[in-house]
Amino acid sequence: MHSCVLLLRPQAEHPNMLGRVQYAARPQRGKMDFGFEIIRLWEIPADQLLHTSLATAPLAVLGKLPETLGLKDSFFMEYR
Repeated sequence: MHSCVLLLRPQAEHPNMLGRVQYAARPQRGKMDFGFEIIRLWEIPADQLLHTSLATAPLAVLGKLPETLGLKDSFFMEYR
């Protein structure tokens, strides 16, 4: 199984989020050691999210804009 955490905005990132959770309730009574991938949505190009799958298309508005487009420019002007 592949587990991941999808961060939707940079403010969601925290320095202690390292992609691993380790927990031991009582010594010598078992433990949990769980790893996961961290996906930072704002680092994925919006164009890639639009064209990969119908399921990822709604996430494109949170993806990385093309270098030629500023935040105040219309995002959808690029795709007409």
